[in-house]
Amino acid sequence: MSFLPLAPAPFSFRGKLWRKKMIRDRNIEWLTKRLYIPWKSFSCIGRTQGSGSFFFQDIEASAEAVAIATSFTGVTLATTEDLNHTMPLPYDIDPEEEVGFTVNWCTSDTTITHTVVWTVLFDTKAENIAFAVASTALNTIITSDVPNATGDVNQWTSRGIKNAGFLTRDQVAGGRYAAVIKVYPTTSDVTGIRFLGLEIDYKVRATED
Repeated sequence: MSFLPLAPAPFSFRGKLWRKKMIRDRNIEWLTKRLYIPWKSFSCIGRTQGSGSFFFQDIEASAEAVAIATSFTGVTLATTEDLNHTMPLPYDIDPEEEVGFTVNWCTSDTTITHTVVWTVLFDTKAENIAFAVASTALNTIITSDVPNATGDVNQWTSRGIKNAGFLTRDQVAGGRYAAVIKVYPTTSDVTGIRFLGLEIDYKVRATED
């Protein structure tokens, strides 16, 4: 006599029937990644010449970077200078969730009544689309910041926000997008501003819809 194998019984616990469920994105909203881009990893520094024309320079060759290389504290920026960067858009970013941007900086200025406003611009470029310097402001801009009374300390700005929906999930999954970023001090009476790096935080798209 032969017997057919019995199908496995559903798992039950205290009289309740539990069924296996697919994990969807709404179940992992807590999962956040943080990407830190140090000053030395930025593509180039943009600055204004005495004639007023704007040009871009390799960050490794900038006088500021060379002068402070041994102090590891960042690159000195004036309000006429900015840092520009291009990189692949993270493959696991969820564009239907907001993205945060925070500037890490320091200064030897100890006058706490001085202020600096950091600006971050962010664009995306699809494959086979020409690059251009980032020009789109964040939806929630970074608020003004002040020096620490001690000087030369590890400082972080408020969190700027790019609103959800800047791309679709299908666009991120189906194409190689580039992120284009510009960072600079917009206005400042702080002396000796040094940019340390930029932190980007985003929600992970780890599952299919």
